[in-house]
Amino acid sequence: MNMVFFKLKSKIFSFISIFLIILISGYLSVYFSGKKAEQDIKNNLQYYGEVSNAAINHIDTRSLFFTKDDLTKDSYIALSDHLQRIAQASKNFGVRWIYLMKVKNGDIVFGPDSVLPQDYGHSQPGDIYTEASQEELQSVLKVIETGESSTVGPYSDRWGTWISINVPVKDENNINTGVVLGVDIDYKYFQSQVLSKQILPASIFLSLIVLFSITGMYLFVVDKKNRQIQENELRFRNFYDKNSDAIMTLEPPFWNFTSGNPASIKLFAINNEKEFISLSPGDLSPEKQPDGSLSSDLAKLMIQKAMERGSNLFEWVHKKYKGESFPAIVLLSKVEVKDKEFLLATVRDVSVQKKQEQELKRKTKELEELNSFMVGRELKMIELKKEIEKLKTNENKI
Repeated sequence: MNMVFFKLKSKIFSFISIFLIILISGYLSVYFSGKKAEQDIKNNLQYYGEVSNAAINHIDTRSLFFTKDDLTKDSYIALSDHLQRIAQASKNFGVRWIYLMKVKNGDIVFGPDSVLPQDYGHSQPGDIYTEASQEELQSVLKVIETGESSTVGPYSDRWGTWISINVPVKDENNINTGVVLGVDIDYKYFQSQVLSKQILPASIFLSLIVLFSITGMYLFVVDKKNRQIQENELRFRNFYDKNSDAIMTLEPPFWNFTSGNPASIKLFAINNEKEFISLSPGDLSPEKQPDGSLSSDLAKLMIQKAMERGSNLFEWVHKKYKGESFPAIVLLSKVEVKDKEFLLATVRDVSVQKKQEQELKRKTKELEELNSFMVGRELKMIELKKEIEKLKTNENKI
């Protein structure tokens, strides 16, 4: 009896031990999956905010006063339309509102936003965000001061509960303009995405309790992770191959290209990816940049900033492999995979935009010259009239 009792006690102890192991393992799996999902969504939100910001014509923001006087300005209308299109395209990612804002007299003041004037949630330029918490205000001030993006939330106001990314709007010299781009994601969407990531580990946890097999749990988790990695790789590959922007990777220590999507091959007029990865950034840049700096030296500085800050957005003059130079906007993003660091570069040709800016400057100069000519002519006419009146007066005296 004692032996049977001992064996029974031993089995109960083993059962309880294994149950506790499964229980703790399951709980930790659910918890960390949720935390990872939260971080992934925030990282995606930050990247989406920076990409959206990169597409904004930064020069337009300089003409805005963030008052109701902006309503009639072409730059306000263009930026509002741009933000509306971005928000419409990103609905499936939980993005609700995108807007520009500024801090005036200690208050957050709204500018152009992605909401149509007749729709709920639209803010007039110059409207003060009266419900802003101290946390939100500090986040915006931090972005303006440091020039780095900041995530805030969840927080609630009369429109709902949100998680937001605040991104600094910089000029062509990568200097803060004092304007901040905000992107709001509905917290309900955020929770649903986190929950969807937690459902699977929770299901595994319950299944393992029923099956009561640590080996089965291990094999199932490993298999699931492998499939998840493959799905993520497939999604990234589709995004990478089909993206209209040139996307490429660079790896230390020499920072040569290690991959390039089809848009990169087309942008730089290269035959194929094999030829592309045999090149370095210096091969696709003129000897000097417009400020006189050597491209090789300035490229090292831009890479260093990206590795230190996590990302770096700047203007650059590239050139086709065996052709002409062209202006571009470059976004370098630091990526870490399995303790391996590299840079993901996004390059966008802005030749058309630059030509439009030059054409606008030329027309503005012509108008100024014409106005100066007309004013001078008017002054001469006034002087001539005075001379005629003087002659008439003298004639009458005679």
